[in-house]
Amino acid sequence: MTQNLLAAGMRAVAGLIGQAGVADVVILCDQAEITVQVAQRAGDARDRAGLAARLAAALDATPVVDDAPAGATAWVRARGVAAGLPVRVHAEIAVRRSGAGVPLACTPRGRVTLWEHQVRLPPGWRWVTELDPEPAAARTAPGQAVA
Repeated sequence: MTQNLLAAGMRAVAGLIGQAGVADVVILCDQAEITVQVAQRAGDARDRAGLAARLAAALDATPVVDDAPAGATAWVRARGVAAGLPVRVHAEIAVRRSGAGVPLACTPRGRVTLWEHQVRLPPGWRWVTELDPEPAAARTAPGQAVA
């Protein structure tokens, strides 16, 4: 990526940030893309997800919740292009945990369960995040559904 191309991309991203009306972001650039991260200080999970959605709209992209299957982490992400450069937008969203600190996962059928396994989430499963309604108190036995 040339300096001129990078500068044009940064100007385009600055315009998108202004268009979306977003202030609390971190911008990273490398040879492959420009990354715009909504900062944790930008508000609670819904606020951060909303800011990521506004940035996605400015990129003419669709935001999606993206789970890390190998660890209890989730994001709201979107990908687009500004001034010919790939742009990735994301906001980290915390995974809900039981009172004992065990991450909560959701089966393809919507059943919330404790996930203590050191393996990837099975296909179709997802993490229960701050964006989900608060589940009832989690049971302490791993693998049981949350009541």
